[in-house]
Amino acid sequence: MVWFTPARSFNDCVDADWGIPARVEFARNEFNLQLTVEEARAWINRFLATYPGVARWQREQEARTRETRTVSTRGGRVHRFAWEPGGEYARNLALNLPIQGTAAEIAVEALIRIDARLRAELPGKTQLVLQVHDEFVVEVEGTETVVLAAKRMLEEEMVAAFETLLPGALTKGLVTAHSGPSWAAAKG
Repeated sequence: MVWFTPARSFNDCVDADWGIPARVEFARNEFNLQLTVEEARAWINRFLATYPGVARWQREQEARTRETRTVSTRGGRVHRFAWEPGGEYARNLALNLPIQGTAAEIAVEALIRIDARLRAELPGKTQLVLQVHDEFVVEVEGTETVVLAAKRMLEEEMVAAFETLLPGALTKGLVTAHSGPSWAAAKG
């Protein structure tokens, strides 16, 4: 069993899909974090002050999407705000779609690349069995050599998929592959 996931993006820190009260409620329920809305807002403000490029991108993205009334992914999917109830502008969608939508496109590209490469280079020895968000699970039969080859292919094809949609982006340390007798064991 081989498992891999790319490194987490800043989007894990600034989830633009929910408002602050919803984030606070999620953190309280899922992680037993006791934050007030004011504390959550202060944390987000500190994050944006620490990463001014993220704050700048958010401002520019909001201005651009308000003007064009559209938002798109790097792969070219376009969402028109006219499709929203009442045709209203949705800031969360404007900030989230380019990140989450592009991540989904990268995952689809990786899925196609990984499956094709495993079938071509390790026929009958591997099977891509599951994708959960940014994790791919492959069953591998054979020796440690086959496991190592499958891990290398997963890493190479995920990076190649990333570079296809985000040419020139940094990829060092982007992907880690792990193996074990089960998905849980591989995740460690």
